Amino acid sequence: MKENGLVRGKCCIKENDDESFIKIEQNGREFHYRFKRSQNGKFMVVWQMSLNPLHDKNKQVCLIESGNSVLWCEEFEIVNTCEVSNNGTVVALVHYWFPAHDIDNRPGFIKTDSIIIVPKDRDKFQLKFSERDEIVALAISQDGVFLIYNLQRYRPDDYQLILYNIHINREEWRYKYPRKQVVHEVVFKDDHILVYAGPRPSAYVDRRYSFTLDLTGKVVQNDFAENQKQEEKDSLAAVADGLADQVIKILLETLAEIAPTIQVTKRREYGTRIISPGMSSIMSGRCPLPALHIMITPYLHQFFAEPNRTRAKIEEQGCHFFFNIQVVARNAEERDKTSNMCIQKLIQQKDNLEKKGLIIATRLRSDIIGRYPGSGPYLRTAISSVLIFPKRGSLERRS
Repeated sequence: MKENGLVRGKCCIKENDDESFIKIEQNGREFHYRFKRSQNGKFMVVWQMSLNPLHDKNKQVCLIESGNSVLWCEEFEIVNTCEVSNNGTVVALVHYWFPAHDIDNRPGFIKTDSIIIVPKDRDKFQLKFSERDEIVALAISQDGVFLIYNLQRYRPDDYQLILYNIHINREEWRYKYPRKQVVHEVVFKDDHILVYAGPRPSAYVDRRYSFTLDLTGKVVQNDFAENQKQEEKDSLAAVADGLADQVIKILLETLAEIAPTIQVTKRREYGTRIISPGMSSIMSGRCPLPALHIMITPYLHQFFAEPNRTRAKIEEQGCHFFFNIQVVARNAEERDKTSNMCIQKLIQQKDNLEKKGLIIATRLRSDIIGRYPGSGPYLRTAISSVLIFPKRGSLERRS
């Protein structure tokens, strides 16, 4: 049994915090997990997100059936993402971090990837990779038979899509693609595999295009409709990215006097790393404490149905952002004092923020982050809410 996690047995799915997180109640306790559903809706795989991948270890992954029963719980290393098939087979992309030194003997870390497969009716097994390999995208077929993942290998460069047969533990084929492409996402659709990729060097923000493979590894078509749809989504993401810059500027002006160190991370809906250089610099002791780490992530799903009306819809509804501040301090007294100062400052400045077009849409929530082995002497609090920017009509005044 994990002290701060789910256990096997009955549970209750309360609500989705957004498209990526879900709230679960069990035995009088409340948990917030990332999640993915099977296509038939019967199964849900949930997992704990790492707040500091360099130190947080043994994150929990659970399989829930019919929204009310936890079938199993496992503890893995840093979990990046998971997928679940219609029969309850789960695949998890896991990262391992090891201390290392560079050629100048400076301390750092080496990351290796692993794919853990938990079949419905037998023991789990693992596909391991070297430090030269990177896995960015994976998917599982609806029947739980096939796993598709991309393998980016460096020095020498080698970029491949690999189809793996879970039932017989065998690699079926490899499809090589050029280094100038970065695979963002792979999706099983009937008997085909949709591959979403984009060009370097701006693969995580530039337009994306897609192609389709059959189950023998042959390209059968270029998906022009999907390409156009993705280009529209990228245009929408660019709009949200510009708005996020304005949100960050307003927050920095508001919280400037709270702590000697304020770091910022701006995440996009897809294609971004979980690890934040700002948080890493704070946790490594290179910044004065207490410190604030602000993370802003846009919610774009509400606009994806009609992305060609981006500006009009954002002007009407405002863009929603998930807002998170981590307060890092040397002791509990310093942490609590700084956290309270943050919350009080945001509450006191609520009217002023709204004049600038920024609305705090939900109650400011404050949660103490548990101490993890190897996390150092620091204590942390997470303050979170949902922001709306710009306020109705304020975008027009900025134009």
